[in-house]
Amino acid sequence: MSMRIKERETPRLIGINKEVRVTTTKHIVQVMDIFRINDAFLKIHRIDKDTYYTDFPGDEGIIHQYKHTEKRSSNIAGVRRTQRQLRNYINNNFDGSSNELFITLTYAKNMKDYKKLYHDVEKWIKKMRYKYGSIDYIAVIEPQARGAWHVHILLRFNDKKDVYLDNNKDVWSLWEHGFTNTRKIKGVDNVGAYLTAYLADLEVNDENTTEIFNAMSEERKMDVVEREVEGKSKRFVKGARLHMYPTGINMFRCSRGIKKPEVSKMEYWDVREKIGDASADFVKTFDVIDEDGKILNSITYENYNLKRLKSQLKNNERHHATECVQHTEAMKATILPPQDTEASKVTQIPLYT
Repeated sequence: MSMRIKERETPRLIGINKEVRVTTTKHIVQVMDIFRINDAFLKIHRIDKDTYYTDFPGDEGIIHQYKHTEKRSSNIAGVRRTQRQLRNYINNNFDGSSNELFITLTYAKNMKDYKKLYHDVEKWIKKMRYKYGSIDYIAVIEPQARGAWHVHILLRFNDKKDVYLDNNKDVWSLWEHGFTNTRKIKGVDNVGAYLTAYLADLEVNDENTTEIFNAMSEERKMDVVEREVEGKSKRFVKGARLHMYPTGINMFRCSRGIKKPEVSKMEYWDVREKIGDASADFVKTFDVIDEDGKILNSITYENYNLKRLKSQLKNNERHHATECVQHTEAMKATILPPQDTEASKVTQIPLYT
């Protein structure tokens, strides 16, 4: 069965009594609702990564084989699911605190063996822990347009309230395979969304245009955006890098101290009770369509950032306090007599002589 996914122009509203899937991280709440339009879609049951069976009439008891592809670009929906999982893992463990760092490790040579990359990263982490104590991390490997690999790592230094590492003296000296980049993530209230977008988009330049076009040849269009990077305007193709991952590769790895996000099911009414007055940061609906153009089901996502809600409430309180002060001053001006001045003292007439 061949299927494709299409985003709706107008998101579908979720029924107040509908049971939804809720993923909760530190301050992000994501709601997913599946509206099943065609029950036939529910009759496909996955056994493992290679096999499945169906409940279609005349097909009971027959085991089918999935058709695996060599390029993950043919299974881009699976890559995006992994990206959502990565985003949730990041948001449940990292929030831009002063004891967190975002480090990129590269190779001077055109290194194309991702297994060696993971092996080298593990050795580097051991050196870092020996020198700086308890560290938890999420490591995300990333393909270049030319086929080489490098890795981005989020690190949390559990024994420190604040951490600063010199990129050359403290980071590169323990890596030594190529360039390194070390920085903190500041001013970001959704680290997971920020980093997954950063990792998915690919800069367009004169050297990689052909590779990007070949990787995205199955896409009907490419979404190109312009961003300012270090004072220069650069062009990026959104999601282009996701098409370059080979099938079956683990895009990211975590240390044991990384906690999984909480996933539960509840009625949408209970979700509204949980998030209070928060407004959704985004609402999107995607239709799952078969090869005949028939909509099988519809999936709606809602995302709530509770940190933004707290900031909004504080701003409202400040605004309300300012209005109260201004109102009080205005009332004083109309009710209380004017304060004594030199001019008023001259014109005062005593009541008794």
